[in-house]
Amino acid sequence: MKRVTLLGCFIAALALSSVFAGAAQAKKVETGPMRLRSLGGASHLGSSQGTIESTSNKGHGLYENETSGTADSAFFNVEATALHAKCQSGAEPGTVRTKKLVERNVWINKAGGEAGVVFEAGEPPFLAEFECGGIGVKVEGSVIGRISPLNTMAGNSKLNLEGSGFHNEPATDETDGATKHVLESEFSVAPGTKFESIQAQPNVEVKVLKKGAPCKKEETAKEKCKEGKGEINGSGLTNVAKLPALGRCGVAKKSLGNYTNESCTVKAGTEHTGGFEWTPAT
Repeated sequence: MKRVTLLGCFIAALALSSVFAGAAQAKKVETGPMRLRSLGGASHLGSSQGTIESTSNKGHGLYENETSGTADSAFFNVEATALHAKCQSGAEPGTVRTKKLVERNVWINKAGGEAGVVFEAGEPPFLAEFECGGIGVKVEGSVIGRISPLNTMAGNSKLNLEGSGFHNEPATDETDGATKHVLESEFSVAPGTKFESIQAQPNVEVKVLKKGAPCKKEETAKEKCKEGKGEINGSGLTNVAKLPALGRCGVAKKSLGNYTNESCTVKAGTEHTGGFEWTPAT
């Protein structure tokens, strides 16, 4: 009898722990805006007038709704290769910081599941202004970066700005096909002349920060960020334009959710009968 009693208690304890585990999982789904931190390696700004290289970059993003937000980036060890001169936008030699940018989620190819982000000036016309060896540089226009993966709750995603020659690709998107996204650079030695430019910035890791808290000791060797989880959902769940959406998919309380799978892409047959719910960045 003792053995049966102990076994029964053990099974009951397991069942109880699984209930608490499910409840804890549900509580982990956060709400509110989503704060992001980006980390990248070597990148460059190239035009027919030369190449400006950087060894690493870091940035911030803030989405206060699920389809658009603001961002900024800092590039380190920046140098105009032909001049062998350091570049800077402020008092820090070798460091170039963008101005405040606006970012918008778009479809590059919806049927193929290719999503992107358009970056443009928050205060037009310039995305960045800096100087290299006494030569002033102004960058304007807009650019599309590819984002992946879709429909996966994770702590990070990937952003890629790419292209060939002196222009980024793709230059258009399905969301606003009439607009061509092109970067142009103007140099103080040739005022009024704009040169098409490419911002090559591959494999940027974009992290979701837990509870929207900023990283501590940013841009130092001791930088610490508390990572949360988020998702780029390709279903256009709640936004009218059916754009790729930034938010969180989690276990619904008492299984009163609208979705039946953990990526929130399959609608429940009847409203509020699924085990998962989508919470947009708001």
